[in-house]
Amino acid sequence: MATSEHNILIGTAVGLICVNMLAFAMIILGAGNLTNCPASVGIVLYLLGSGLTVVISSVIGVFIQRRINKKYAAIIDRRWPNLILNLSALLINVAWSIPGGYWVFSNMVPDFYHTDSPTYCNKVLNLDCRDDKMIIMIV
Repeated sequence: MATSEHNILIGTAVGLICVNMLAFAMIILGAGNLTNCPASVGIVLYLLGSGLTVVISSVIGVFIQRRINKKYAAIIDRRWPNLILNLSALLINVAWSIPGGYWVFSNMVPDFYHTDSPTYCNKVLNLDCRDDKMIIMIV
């Protein structure tokens, strides 16, 4: 393997690790706060669903990519299968992100302090979810 191919492989691995670390954090935060946001149950659904779709699409993408690499020896022959693979993963994640954005930003001012209030939402959960959503929208 040439040096440029090694650099691409390392860059891809580092990128996948970073994206999946954020996804695992979203899954852990969502699973740990299933009942801590009655004002907007969609926030927890968004965290769990978005985290799971990223992790699952990454794992499936790696396995499919290995099959593409075995089937097509020349790099030029891999471009269309790679394009289809990457576009399908992108569309799945963007499609999940649309209702997630609505769920996250629909309740702009929840009650962070009174747990018996119908508009109560855990402050860390709510603000972290908004931060995650803003990062994902920017990227």
